[in-house]
This record gives sequence, C-alpha cells and structure tokens, in this order.
Amino acid sequence: MRLHWKLQAIVARMGPVTLFAATCCLAGWLYLDQAQLGNVIGYAAGAAFTVASTEPGRLERVEVLPGQSVTAGQVVAYLDASQSEREIDILEAEYQRLQAQLSAAEEEAAHTRFMDRDHLENVVAKAALSLRREQVALERVRKEEQALRKEHDRLRRLVAKQLIAQAKLDAFNIRYGAVQKELEDRPRTIRLIQQQLDEARQRLQQGFQSMVLDVVTKPLRKNMEVNRRRLAQLRAKQASLVLRAPATGRVRTIHRRGGEVVLAGEAIVDLISDEQVQVVACVSEEDAMSVRVGDQVSLSARGRSGALSGRVISLGPLVDQIPLRCRKVPTHAAWGRDVVIELPEVADFLPGQMFNVRFVHQGQQLGEAMAASFKGEGHGPRLIDIPQVLQKRSRFEPSGLVWQLDLERYIVVSDDTGWPKHHAHAPWLFTMSADGRLDPEPLRVEGIRAFGDLEGVAADPTGGLYVLSSQSYSRHGKRPRWRTLFAHLQWHGTGYQVTHHLSLADILDQAISNTLASLGLERGIQKLNIEGLAERDGMLFLGLKAPLDQSDQALIWRLGSPQALFATGKLADARLSLWARIKLDAKAGDATVAGGISELLFPGNDRLLLTSTPSSKSATVESGRLWSIKLPPHAITKPSIGNPRAEVLKTFPGLRPEGLSLSPKPDHVVVVFDANEGMPYWVELPWAPVKISGDHLLF
Repeated sequence: MRLHWKLQAIVARMGPVTLFAATCCLAGWLYLDQAQLGNVIGYAAGAAFTVASTEPGRLERVEVLPGQSVTAGQVVAYLDASQSEREIDILEAEYQRLQAQLSAAEEEAAHTRFMDRDHLENVVAKAALSLRREQVALERVRKEEQALRKEHDRLRRLVAKQLIAQAKLDAFNIRYGAVQKELEDRPRTIRLIQQQLDEARQRLQQGFQSMVLDVVTKPLRKNMEVNRRRLAQLRAKQASLVLRAPATGRVRTIHRRGGEVVLAGEAIVDLISDEQVQVVACVSEEDAMSVRVGDQVSLSARGRSGALSGRVISLGPLVDQIPLRCRKVPTHAAWGRDVVIELPEVADFLPGQMFNVRFVHQGQQLGEAMAASFKGEGHGPRLIDIPQVLQKRSRFEPSGLVWQLDLERYIVVSDDTGWPKHHAHAPWLFTMSADGRLDPEPLRVEGIRAFGDLEGVAADPTGGLYVLSSQSYSRHGKRPRWRTLFAHLQWHGTGYQVTHHLSLADILDQAISNTLASLGLERGIQKLNIEGLAERDGMLFLGLKAPLDQSDQALIWRLGSPQALFATGKLADARLSLWARIKLDAKAGDATVAGGISELLFPGNDRLLLTSTPSSKSATVESGRLWSIKLPPHAITKPSIGNPRAEVLKTFPGLRPEGLSLSPKPDHVVVVFDANEGMPYWVELPWAPVKISGDHLLF
C-alpha cells in the first residue's frame, strides 16, 4: 500500500516532465520531416471536361454511368430530337414540292420560250400576292410573339415567387424560341420575294419580253436554296443533340437523368481525362525556391508498390496556402508552392490519387560545379528549350548533331523517339536553332518504318546525311534491327528520304575473326557500342565507346568508301580499317575511369576534336570531357595513324557530352549533353586552344 503511494507520487512529479519531453521530441521530428525536400506530398491532377446541353429541351437518355471509361467521340447522352425531326420532314416535303414546281416550269419553258406582256403582268401579280401573304404572315407572327413575350414575363414572375415550377417555364421557352426563330426567318423571305417582284416590274416597265425561266424558275431556285440551307441547319442541330465525350477519360458526375428538361449550356455529365495525368506536388515555402524546371523526381503512389520517375515542367506563380490533404499536420495551416510534375508517359492513376514525391536534388551542387568550370568563359551549359507540345509527343535525348546551312538549323538525333505507348521509335529527326530552341515539329524520315538508339549524324558533301545507331545490345540483352541501322538520307522538299540503309552489326557478325581482330574486336562484337561519327573528304570516321583495347585505349575506325558498303555490303570494298587508338578518361563520381568516345568532329584537316564518357557505366553522376588531337600531315588519307596523343580541352562536371558540331559562329563548336529522362543541356565553346593551365587547355 505504501509502495503504491510512492509510485503515485513519482508519477505525479515526473508525468508532466515526461509528457513535455515527448511533445518536444514529436515536434522536432515533425519539423525535421517537414524540412526534408525529398519527402513531399502530391496528388494526380487530370483535365476536367463538361458535356453540356447544346439546345433547350428534354433529355431523352444518358448512356454512361459514374466511373465508366469513355473514349473521345463516344456517345454520352441523347437530347429529344422529335421536334427537329418533324421540322426536317416538313422542310424535305417542301423541298420536294419546290423541286416538282421547278421541273414543271422548266418543261413549260421548253415549249414556250417567250411570254407576252399579259403573262408577265400575271407573274408580277402572283409575286405581289405572295409578298402580301408573307407580310400578313409576318404580322401574325409578330402579334403571336408579343403575346408569348407577355406570357413569358408572367411565368418568370410566377417562378420567381415560387408559384409555379421552373419546368413549366422551360417547356414554354421551347415554343417561345420557335416563334422567335420564325420571326427572324420571315423578313428574309419577304426581302427575297420583294427583290424578285422588283425585277419583274422592271422588265414590265422596260417593255420587252422575258423568258419564263427568268421569272418563274429563278424565285423557285432561290426558295429551294433557302430551304436547303435551313435543312442543313436543322440537320446540324439534330446532330448536336447527340452529346459525345470530348476526350478519353472517365465519368465523374452525372447531373441530369433521362426525362428531365434541360437548358442550353446546362451540364449533364462531367468527365476527367486520363490521357495526360500530371502530379502536383505541394512544396513548402522554405523549399519552394530550390526547385527548378527540369529537376528529376521520384514518385510512389500510395497503395501501390514501385516508383516512377518524372520531371518538373512548371512552377506555381505564387506562394499560397497548402491544401488540407497536403499538410503534414492537417490542423496546422501551412504555406507553399505548387510544382507540376510530368510523368514520362500516360499512367493508370485516378485524378486526386496521392503520391509521395521525392526530388532527386543534385541541381545546386551541379550548378556550382559547372559555374566554377566555366568561370571567365561566358555562358556555361544551358537547358535546351523544348516546346511543351514536343515534350508530349516524344522523348528527347540528344546524341548527335550537325549544322545545316540551308536550313539554318542543327539537325539533332535522339537516342529514343516517341513514348513507349505512342510513336515509339518513330523515324524522326529534330531541328534546333542556333540559340538552343527546338522546333515543335520533328522531321519525319521517309522510307523506313522505325529507328532508335541513334548515336551519330554527319553531313555528306552533297547535302545529305549519314545516321548511325549504336549497333549495341540493350541492357535486356536484345539487339533489334533498328539498333543496328546505318543509313544515308537525302533532303526531299520538307523532310529526309532514306536512299540506302543496312545493318552494320549484321555485316560485322558475318566477318571472319581475322577481320574483326584487325578492327580491335578480338573478342567479337558482343560489347560493341559506336557513338562517334564524323565525315571528312567523303570518308566516315566511327568512334567506339566500347570495347576498349587491352590498354584501355579507345578505338576509331575509318570507312574509306561508305557508298561501296551500301552497294556490296562487304567490309573489304568499303576499306574499313582501325585508324587510331587513343588514351582517354572521364569521371565516374569522384573516380577517374577509362573513357570511350561519345562523338568526333574534324574542325580542320590538322585537328580532331572528340568527347569522352565512361566506357562502361559505373556511377550515377558521370563527367565527360572534350579533347583535341593535332593530326600528322595527310592523316585523313592514311588507313592508320597509330596512337596519337589527346589533350583535354574541357571537363563537364556532372554532364555527359554526346553530340559535337561546328557552330555557325566562326571558330566555335556546340556540345549537347544527354540527361536520359532529364532536361538536356547544350553549350557553345571556342575550340582553338591558346595556352596550357594545369591539365587543361584554356580557350
């Protein structure tokens, strides 16, 4: 009993302290958790569409259910078309009557070419009578419209006082609208008859005879034209009574049911499009300024396993209060910025579904490293400006480029084109302006169904292009034919046409072992990966990223006659030789590793520029380099130049140079960097070295 009393005393003394400490720990954990930019809440946002009534009337039936998937153009609901059908039947009968009158008039005109004055006066009298009838009918419609307008005002007042139902006013509006429409149409008919009457009277006053066809058939034809146009309007109206889904998606809400009266513009069904799902992340105010367009993002949907990758495509214009469901602590108000993330392809997520969002945040360190690397040299690497319409159509992973003077554009090849579910491996080339802006429409290459993993592009002396795929196996151990493409393209009007193409890997597979050994492929072509391509004096030079030789030197092949290879498919006829072995390196993380060739360029006969990246991927962050080789005399024409020495011109921290081209700016080159699913960069540099500083040549 005494022990129990002491325990109560201890709890009484220590309980508040313990509770205070636990509260502080919880608050500290929440603060630290909130401070982690890698731990953000987001939700899927889909485009919303409303299917609304096009005309006032009765809703006949709704064809969909809540949650149902629909495709663009699918029928969602039907409005009552019975009134339109009756009007169409009447007009069609009237049209047939006019057609019969026209036929009779034409037959009469065939027998009687001219009419006398009495006949013409009779026609004028008939036209005058028709005009009078139309004027009387117009007066009747005006009086009817005035009466209906008063009744309409009365019904509106009764509805406002809630003495009658809105449905009664809606039904009245249908009749009122028809009379208003007739009131609009009658004056046009009167003007036509008046014009016809004036023309007949003018002929009568001029005292000459006229053909029956001029007086009788002309008004008939005009009436038929009026009738035809009215029929077209009614048929268009009838078609508009069939309500269709404007986009592929799912039914969210059904506002009206069959049998109800609806007004023009009144919502019937709400849809959520699932063709383009984006994720909106709620980033806290403290972290909002550290997120950039193009940043990579890792996402995991709640209730599902596995992660998705995406990238930031836009940032909210202001810091605002975070929605309740995005808050770490729902009862505490929080402020932040919306960050819109685009998934690489259409994904099967419900709009509103929650995500855990993690930003892959290396941007600040990478930016500082690039700024230090390019200090004093003007602009460093900049993002390539990719139009949003192009981003939706295709991936863009630049792997080679060449300046085309006639187009005043760079032609850029990409590792991949399209998206896996649409336009995958489309035969597209991309065009980029001199200031790094991609055109929204890719250039289609005709004469081939697909290509992919393009790594090199080079211009030939005739204005055509050579394009080359890597010839490599994918990470899944497959090598489809489009990965082995070697082709020549020629410009035709608005795009390129394939003139020759073959599989270089297939030709190498058939070569004897001695031939492969002479090319540095003693172990076969299993690890072959060609990324560099350059043209000089009608010959092509191919730079290998892999394999390296036994001394970890990168290999360059010379193809003496590309046209002979296309013509015969024989390596001997094409004079393919191992032209050079070059010692290169690159950075994988903080380690220096053996480098393979990612691109080649001849800025002149005595100089070769090339870029290197790690020959085998060994780190998440890779830093490539730009190199220069001073060539011996007549090096281009020689089948081999041995082991020339390469000197480093530039290291690109955190970037993998993949494409290299002369710039339209004299003595400058352009380098493009592939960022896989990230936003790619480009940079323009002077290429002529002037002095040495440490292990780099400065420009």
